[in-house]
Amino acid sequence: MNKNLNFTGALALVALGLSGMLSGGCGRWNVDEPSNYLDFMEEALQSGSPTVMPPWTNLSQHTTGGSDFHPDISSDGKWIVFASDRHHPLPDIYVKRTDGAAVQRRTSDEHADDYPKFSNAANGPRRIAFASNRDGRWNIYIINMEGDTGVVQHVTEDERWDNIAPCWSPDDKLLAFCTRKGEGEAWIIRVKNLETNEISEIGSGLFPDWSIDWKIAFQKARSGHGNWYDVYTVQWNERNGAVSNPTVIVSGEDYACINPAWSDDGRYLAYATVHRSPYSKQMERVQQADDIFVIAGDGSGAAIQVTNHPASDWAPTWHPDMNDGRLFFCSSRDETQTIWSVIPFHPDKDLEPRVLDGAGLVH
Repeated sequence: MNKNLNFTGALALVALGLSGMLSGGCGRWNVDEPSNYLDFMEEALQSGSPTVMPPWTNLSQHTTGGSDFHPDISSDGKWIVFASDRHHPLPDIYVKRTDGAAVQRRTSDEHADDYPKFSNAANGPRRIAFASNRDGRWNIYIINMEGDTGVVQHVTEDERWDNIAPCWSPDDKLLAFCTRKGEGEAWIIRVKNLETNEISEIGSGLFPDWSIDWKIAFQKARSGHGNWYDVYTVQWNERNGAVSNPTVIVSGEDYACINPAWSDDGRYLAYATVHRSPYSKQMERVQQADDIFVIAGDGSGAAIQVTNHPASDWAPTWHPDMNDGRLFFCSSRDETQTIWSVIPFHPDKDLEPRVLDGAGLVH
């Protein structure tokens, strides 16, 4: 179990899109995991099977000093917001510059604050929406990125339901988020108009993300296989709030696809997988994510693997500069949860995956 999720109890597996997946047991946890990528490659070579090398460039680590998770990048590309337990056993919300080292603590509540998301700064100063259980149940709150750290707006004030994982509409007038109306109930996606306070319901799903052209991506439990998730999109009508064109973007026969995230231009979706990698299958690991993939936003073409590591990579989020195209994500590769980034291999670029053969040569 990832350290950063221990505080949430029943929400722990939900944070990776894995609610209920433990009912069948955890498998062979007594097998030693390789400590780094080179060890993993050596084991793969010794097995005699080719291994697809990840199409990344410029792998960078952006945070240290605690367990840092659920990052988001500001629309100008200058800031990262994330949750961290570096100063408290339960996480608070922090911001830092993408090219800097100093962090600023934006919440310091004794309860858990998580799932932060920047507004698009479409209607004034930049704000941060996040989820917290500071009032008993999990609810959605908004604070300013700068200045006073007090709560600006209570988006939900449910005393019976849990609400997590907010995301802003392109014009910042709406927030989509996940709601569970009771223990054992399915998570649903709801949308609140921040001007009128009207709330509408989209349907079952988790971890919504809004694109620039008003599509909402989310993960949804597979029919007949509720412990596995696929990535879906729907089209939101900004004029009347109608939802149309539900589309399965990516689905795995024996693995889950979680945490979808739109690129700033709406052309690509990044997501994480669970129980897809050969290493994960060998370990029978179903509590943690595997790697990050990228696919065209309409689901066309092949998905491109962006990371390949025995540790868990999840919660991808994009830098808005598509010339650099840097993709940020959370990883446990340094034995704690920290934030990293790579420049991914875009699906529409004519490049071939690299394969490491039995002689250690890259083709």
